[in-house]
Amino acid sequence: MAEQNATEGFKKGLYMVIVDTNIYHYVLCGYDAVMQMRTILQESGENHRVQVIKLGLTDFDAISHVHFC
Repeated sequence: MAEQNATEGFKKGLYMVIVDTNIYHYVLCGYDAVMQMRTILQESGENHRVQVIKLGLTDFDAISHVHFC
């Protein structure tokens, strides 16, 4: 039950993936795909710090590119 609540806010949607506080990737994916991307970046051996933020659809105005999965 707690696991279900933890993923409740991360259903398919628009996410901003921030790598090392200065590299931004915008992705339109589901929760599992975003978490897989996060894991790959963290385990790459480059000591990346990765954050994932769910955005609202109104945030499309400020985005110049989006990755789809």
